[in-house]
Amino acid sequence: LEVQPSLRRPAPKASRERATVPMADANHAERSKLVQKQKQQRAELEKKVKKSKGAMKEAAQKELEEMESKHEAELVEFDKGQGLPGKEAAEEKPAAPAAAASEGQNFRDRQWAGLSKKELEEACSERGLGKKGSKEDLVQKLIIFHQELKSATAVAAASGSAAPAKAAKDSDGSDEEEDEEDEEDDEEDASDDEVDKVSAEEAAKQFEREKKVRQAVRFLLTEKCPDGFPVSELCDKLASIKVQGFAPEKLGYKTVEKFVKAQPEKYLRYDKKTQMVLPPK
Repeated sequence: LEVQPSLRRPAPKASRERATVPMADANHAERSKLVQKQKQQRAELEKKVKKSKGAMKEAAQKELEEMESKHEAELVEFDKGQGLPGKEAAEEKPAAPAAAASEGQNFRDRQWAGLSKKELEEACSERGLGKKGSKEDLVQKLIIFHQELKSATAVAAASGSAAPAKAAKDSDGSDEEEDEEDEEDDEEDASDDEVDKVSAEEAAKQFEREKKVRQAVRFLLTEKCPDGFPVSELCDKLASIKVQGFAPEKLGYKTVEKFVKAQPEKYLRYDKKTQMVLPPK
């Protein structure tokens, strides 16, 4: 009679161990769905950032940053609520107040590392990055891409912060017509972006070249040509101050006009009707 209870004791423990397996699988499935949903939202907004220009681009970039912070908070809250064991939980625990900044920087790195290779390839394709290479190579591409995007956002916000207010004051009926034309140009630019996709490394080089040309144009307009000059003369004007080999394609633009239209008013202004490059305000 005393042997029977001891024989029954392991049964509840074994059943509990079996029950944890489907529960853990369900938790991971739900987390994967959440990550996929966030990835889709982020890809749509990144396309919006690429298509937009000027004040619209800055607003879209700010919206992207806010959305990424929201996504991070959602995943942290999900993991806490589900009590996920193992690697995810171990990675979330070090988020102490003193290490909050570094945790925010490393969060996306861990998120990429948690995706499958197929998911990483999809993420690279959505951002115009090559999808060849090992899983580690794909993770590195995505990390570099977002670091450069964040850096470019900060520079654009600092250099063009005054543009939205000035554009609002100068808006009138003729501006509405120009906005419609700009929207058509934006659609053309979007199709161009789809064709001419570049690597994250090349995008960074294009951005550095653009900064140098931007400074040179500003020097021309403030020191050499205070009344401005036709956009068709931009290459010759740059050559006159020893800026050789300028080509809009090297900066990621199809034409010179598209290059000048994309610049903040801190550096130059462009009159589309007269096709004149004018000094900054």
